[in-house]
Amino acid sequence: MKHLLLLTMLLLASAACATQNASPASDASPAAAIPASGVAFTTTRSAYVRNEKINVNLVNHTAHDVGYNLCYTRIDMRIEGAWHAAENFPDFCDQAARRLEAGQRADYVIAMAEALPAGEYRIVTLIENPLGATPEQLETAVLSLQD
Repeated sequence: MKHLLLLTMLLLASAACATQNASPASDASPAAAIPASGVAFTTTRSAYVRNEKINVNLVNHTAHDVGYNLCYTRIDMRIEGAWHAAENFPDFCDQAARRLEAGQRADYVIAMAEALPAGEYRIVTLIENPLGATPEQLETAVLSLQD
């Protein structure tokens, strides 16, 4: 219980570090492939320096609204070919469930923890597709974190 309370307090304290902008999906990178779910979760680049901020985009290419809450997002590191949740928590939880309307995108800026070692990572979140459905996992492409 204390661990859960501490984690919740850490996530609340870090909420001020996230920014979000919504815009039409047509602003999305044309090079990004649309996944089978119709919702894309991408980073703007494939390589970052360890303490650099990362721009992530959630784009709804479907004809219906989807739900998301970045509090359920985690960072995975690839170790010997397998994905493992990183121990450091990102600072982009704003405690708000959000609706992403059909054809819209949401942009966020997150900061990777400086303590994370260089390596290959992915950012994983849950979405409700359509809004109110059982959450499903969505992940970015692999990104490289460098010294």
